[in-house]
Amino acid sequence: MDVVEVLQRVVDVDLDSSDLATVRAGLADSSRVRAWLDAWDVGAKRALDKLQTTGQVARPDAVLARGANVSARRAGQIGNRDRALGEIPPLEDALRDGATTGAHVDTLSNGLSKLEPEARRKLVDAEGDRLARLATEQTPEEYAKTVRESVALAQLDGGLGLLDKQRRAVRCKTWTDPITGMRHIHAEVDPESGLKIDGRLRTVIEQLFHDKLPDTCPSDPFARQDHLRGLAFISIFDGTAEAGSGRPDVIVVVDEETLRSGLHDRSIVDLGNDSILPVETLRRMACLANIIPTVLNSDGVVVDIGRGARLATQVQRRAMRAMYPTCGLPGCRVPFEQCTIHHIRYWESGGTTDMANMLPLCTKHHHCVHEGGWQLHLDPTTRQLTITYPDGTVQTTGPPRARAG
Repeated sequence: MDVVEVLQRVVDVDLDSSDLATVRAGLADSSRVRAWLDAWDVGAKRALDKLQTTGQVARPDAVLARGANVSARRAGQIGNRDRALGEIPPLEDALRDGATTGAHVDTLSNGLSKLEPEARRKLVDAEGDRLARLATEQTPEEYAKTVRESVALAQLDGGLGLLDKQRRAVRCKTWTDPITGMRHIHAEVDPESGLKIDGRLRTVIEQLFHDKLPDTCPSDPFARQDHLRGLAFISIFDGTAEAGSGRPDVIVVVDEETLRSGLHDRSIVDLGNDSILPVETLRRMACLANIIPTVLNSDGVVVDIGRGARLATQVQRRAMRAMYPTCGLPGCRVPFEQCTIHHIRYWESGGTTDMANMLPLCTKHHHCVHEGGWQLHLDPTTRQLTITYPDGTVQTTGPPRARAG
C-alpha cells in the first residue's frame, strides 16, 4: 500500500464535522497505517540485530526500547513478532499491506511460543499459509480461537508438557500500592487450578449474594462483578464462606469424539475461558466429584452430564452452559455467566422451567424480547432457534455449538 497516501487521508479527516461513513473510512485507514508501523518496527529490530553482528550495537532491545520510547517488555514483544513473521512470510506481507494487525501477529506468536521446537516447525510448515490467510479474515477474538485450536492439535505430547511447565510456573506476589494503600495480590496458576479457583469464587458469590447485593457494590456491572469476586475471595480466608461452598461447580464442555479418541479438526473443548487442557487431563477430571464433564453430540446438544448433578436447577444451568458459551442470540458474544435464563413462553403465561423452554439471554437481548417485540421459537429436540423481528423478518439458526463451530 502507499502508506503516505493513506496517512494523508487520515490527516485530512475533520473529525468534528465528519459523518459516520467518513469516520469509518478514517478508522480503516488508521488501522492500515498502524499495521505498517508495526511491520516497520520489526524491520528496525532486524536492522539493530544486524548492527550488533558488526559491533555497532551492544544491546539491540535496549536501543529499540529507548529509540521507540517503549518499555523493555514492548521491545521484547517486537522481537517475538520478528520471529513469527520470519517463520511465516505471507503474514508479514499482510501486516505491511495493512490487511491484518499487530494484535493478530501477537496472538500467533504467543501460541507458537507454547510449542516445542519440533512441533512449532511442523505447525508452521503445515498451517503457516492458512494461519496467515485467516489473520486477514478473522477478528482478533476469532483468530485467537483458531490459533488455540491449531496449537492444541500440534502438541506432540497432547499438551502434557505445556501443562507441566505451567504448573512449575505457578507464582503468587503481594504488594501494597503506595498511593491507594490497597493490598494487591497477583497470582499466576495453571489452567486446571484456575478452573477450580474460578468455580469456587462463583460458588461463594452465589452463596453470599444470591438474594441481596452488598451496599458497597458499584453501579457499573463489570466493576460490580470484580467487587463481588474480591469479597468472595476475602470470605474464603476469613471464614465467611460456608464449608459447603468449598466444592466448586466447575463445568468442562467436550464433544464425544474428542473425549473418546482425542483432538480433531472440529473438537469442542470449552473450559469457560481461553485456557487449554490436554485431553488426558480432561479424562482424569471427569472422574472428580467436583468437576462436571458435560458431553455434546455432533449437533451441539447435551447427551450426558457428569455425576455432580443433584438439584434440577443446577442440572439445567449446567446443560445450558454447555450448549451456550455465550448469549443464545446469534452473533452475541456476552458470556453465559453474564446472561439471564429466559423462558421462551413466559413464566407468567404458564411457561414451564424446563430445557425446551429456556434460553440464556444477555441484558440487551432480554430487553429486546420483553420490551422490543422480538418473538422466539425453540425446537425442543435440535434447539434450532427461530427469531421473528418486529418488522416481520424471520431468522433461523442451527444448534448452538454446531453454529459456533
